[in-house]
Amino acid sequence: MMAGSLRILAVAATYQGANDYAFVRAFRRAGHSVRVLPVQEYVPLWQGKPMRVLRKAFMSMMVAEYNQALQQEARLFQPDLFFVFKGA
Repeated sequence: MMAGSLRILAVAATYQGANDYAFVRAFRRAGHSVRVLPVQEYVPLWQGKPMRVLRKAFMSMMVAEYNQALQQEARLFQPDLFFVFKGA
């Protein structure tokens, strides 16, 4: 890591064209170390009515698991900055 660079833990999407991923790439180009935990890996955006009903039923468990993963990553990575783009 370069002098003056930051360790950044980010809540952001990781697909091309996402505005939040543009920020992640910009941080990296500036020489910062960035770890990303995309919320979509823990709370999927299911379409269709039956899947949305299931998503609603399991939402609290999925959010709890995601929060636990964020806390664990923060303990391991020791970030200087926590960056959340469009966080709920």
